[in-house]
Amino acid sequence: MSKINYVNNLKKGWGDIVRGKILEYNAKTIKNEGIKEGIKEGIKEGEFRGKIEILYDLVKDGVIDIKEAAKRINLSEDEFISLIERAKK
Repeated sequence: MSKINYVNNLKKGWGDIVRGKILEYNAKTIKNEGIKEGIKEGIKEGEFRGKIEILYDLVKDGVIDIKEAAKRINLSEDEFISLIERAKK
């Protein structure tokens, strides 16, 4: 690469930085990654809540007891009861 091309490329890169193109691109990337992460977390939370609702219905119908329901989602009985009480509000 000739010195002229090198200098022109350097000027272009510096111009992009000064005009905010690179910063804007990084901000968009970070925003998009945040959105994707938020969607993933939302799906996980929804799946967990669905499990809680199903287990609560099984307990309510007398199919399983609270101890078994809590065990199936790796919670203590108190934690399971607390989640159910919060969900009712």
